[in-house]
Amino acid sequence: AAAAACVGASSRIDGGSGDPGSPVGTNARSDGVEHVLRHFGVQRVRPWLAGALADVGFGTPSPIQAAAMPLIAHHTDTIVHAATGSGKTLAFLVPILSRLEPSTPLQLLILLPSRELAVQMAAQVSELIGGASGLSLHLLVGGARGPSPGGGHVAQFRELDAEVSAKRAAVVVATPHALLRQLRLADTVVGGAGNTLLLRLARSLDAVVFDELDALLASTNPRAVSAKMAE
Repeated sequence: AAAAACVGASSRIDGGSGDPGSPVGTNARSDGVEHVLRHFGVQRVRPWLAGALADVGFGTPSPIQAAAMPLIAHHTDTIVHAATGSGKTLAFLVPILSRLEPSTPLQLLILLPSRELAVQMAAQVSELIGGASGLSLHLLVGGARGPSPGGGHVAQFRELDAEVSAKRAAVVVATPHALLRQLRLADTVVGGAGNTLLLRLARSLDAVVFDELDALLASTNPRAVSAKMAE
């Protein structure tokens, strides 16, 4: 089983293996999806999100989605614990993505324990927000290379900073190690720009998701992450 913590009164929801949501068919209408989501607590359903969900055959929410969506839609800090294939990812993505505002950077931060999982999450989010005007995603993972130690990571930071300055990167998907490394490098190499980014995060973030929480805590020093975010 996997867990996701959505920050943003706390609740814990446990779900079985379940199915990820009963499909309504390839010709599902987005207004039908919107009606279903409203019934399960997501009151502000963006047309682009309803259309994207209809395209992937989303119909009746799975048990974990039905339990989690109303809480997350109302900004309740929530721990979602469910088996793979239960629809856990949509349980937190749908209500949070429905709140995103166009041309506003750094509204949602999703942290995952590995590059592979981060890339998979980025692909899923991109599929859902692809039809939205003024929304984009920035993927922040390790593996960058540069001509000098840390050079590739600083280049990654400059790219993110440019995206934020251009009012893009509404969603940031990252591994904790990549995020911390870039903030630290930015402080020392880019003249303290890491603190500027943290200030923007503090002002703009609507939600933080810690996906695969058990693996995330096992692979990351929570004190290091908390200390840097609290500076």
